[in-house]
Amino acid sequence: MARFLNKTLLQLEKGLEKVTRRVERRLFAHDHLTVHPYRSYGNRKVMHLRGRVLEDEGVLQARATDSIYTNLRNMIRRIESDEIANVGLRFTYGEHSTQTITDEEGYYDVMLEAPTPDLQAGAAGVKVEVIDVPEGYEHRLGHIANQEVILPTDKTDFG
Repeated sequence: MARFLNKTLLQLEKGLEKVTRRVERRLFAHDHLTVHPYRSYGNRKVMHLRGRVLEDEGVLQARATDSIYTNLRNMIRRIESDEIANVGLRFTYGEHSTQTITDEEGYYDVMLEAPTPDLQAGAAGVKVEVIDVPEGYEHRLGHIANQEVILPTDKTDFG
């Protein structure tokens, strides 16, 4: 019974999200979307890239002079994130690239095969470009973010 109730509530939540997005699309201007690349890792053959695409709620970095009200408002904005599903992304490192589409929670998880034998340990930057968006976000096509990829040395021992 609990499993059935949980499944039903999940379907209800998804349905309400779809209706809410349709109403917002018609009544309100969209926030800008923003790509939130997570720190990722790789080696000289492949890079594992993860991140999320969300609506930009306009939260600025906290300052020591911010009031309690400002901090509370920004905290709520950070918690109440609006994910954007079905965003097409292109990942490019040098001459190598791959593409993916965000899932229904706005996440992406992709492997970029980039055989680069002369790649040095440290960090590398991968360009993330928005190449396809849902209706209402067309003004964000071409948005570019930089994804940091950590590259361990060949002598790194895992485990």
